[in-house]
Amino acid sequence: MRRRDVLLMGGSAVLWSAGAAAQGHDVPVIGFLSLASEDSFAHLLAAYIESLRKAGFADGRNVAIEYRWANGRYDELPTLAGDLLAREPDVIVASGGDRPSLALKDLTSTVPVIFVGSDDPVGLGLVDSLSHPGGNMTGGSLFTSELEVKKLELLSEVVPKATRIAMLANPGNPVAVSDIANVAAAARSRNLELLIVEAASAEEIDTGLGGLEATLVHGLIVGHDPLFNSRREQIVAHVERLNVPAIYEHREFVEAGGLMSYGSDIAENYRIAADYTARILRGAMPAELPVRQATKFLLTINLKAAGELGLEFPPLMLVRADEVIE
Repeated sequence: MRRRDVLLMGGSAVLWSAGAAAQGHDVPVIGFLSLASEDSFAHLLAAYIESLRKAGFADGRNVAIEYRWANGRYDELPTLAGDLLAREPDVIVASGGDRPSLALKDLTSTVPVIFVGSDDPVGLGLVDSLSHPGGNMTGGSLFTSELEVKKLELLSEVVPKATRIAMLANPGNPVAVSDIANVAAAARSRNLELLIVEAASAEEIDTGLGGLEATLVHGLIVGHDPLFNSRREQIVAHVERLNVPAIYEHREFVEAGGLMSYGSDIAENYRIAADYTARILRGAMPAELPVRQATKFLLTINLKAAGELGLEFPPLMLVRADEVIE
């Protein structure tokens, strides 16, 4: 454990790592690196900030948060990561998939990094194991590959006579290959033809989904990806023009007019990140903090969208749903 000092703020005692003082900071600095945009992740950032406040740390009072947003541009992550490290932060939160964490991994092995919702932290080399991370990184992990197969199963319940399903995937996502392979295997077991639509930018989303208009598909799986999450209104608008049932990762797509979503409660991972940020600022080391796995998965259904498609959800699915939007 590092030596810890006590910083008195607002009449309450807050443990402050000696590293912040050594780096010349008036208060500890939290770096926040995200692949997404500030607007699209505002509600998730709010969950992080509120949880951090409850843990005793408030931006502008006893910590300073430095933000770097890549706005969906993967190629900017190394530059943004380097710029953030130049501020000598005490801890960095890496948000929006694994690419921000991988960019930081190439640049530092000492600054604590907390990843938010990693797809495969062990397989990607971010940590040695979930229980014993062993380095400067830890955070929260999702079951994304398993969830993609579950999304196929749920879509098949809604359109049981489907024979051809499309999947929107980002080839720039480190786990896209395994996700596609898992969904393809599940599709074959159901005698479904799977059509892959690749998109790594907003422009490619338009091109890829636009190309589906001339193809007969009976449903669409929108794969998990931070870029897709940040372009949810664009994607939902395309799907409405295609007039096909689609399943997404997060409820925000359903709020935007999408049919249904199934995925982890991603806000939970931001609350985990806030908890680990506070622990590290109080002296804990990432190697000592086990990677925490998602425990809550949400099924959200939009009855209005179903009506526009002429669909009816199976009664048991409605019972299983965590939220039904009418």
